[in-house]
Amino acid sequence: MKTITEMAREADVLIFDRLNLITSDIDGLKRFAELVRAEEQAEEREACAKLVHDNALACDPGSMLQTYLASNAAAIRARGNT
Repeated sequence: MKTITEMAREADVLIFDRLNLITSDIDGLKRFAELVRAEEQAEEREACAKLVHDNALACDPGSMLQTYLASNAAAIRARGNT
């Protein structure tokens, strides 16, 4: 996962300490906000995928339910790659 500093650099927003951001244009802040939103979505997607995957691991090995849950976890993770 990207750090706030990495996202700010990617959006061309300057950081002069851990809490304050400066930019000369609103577009930089918009890019930064979009990067933060995307990162939050990625973290939430991975948390959901992990929950489904953990449920798959709790099923009988090789069972149809385990296969379905593992497949669902993979599909959730794949949504981040589209």
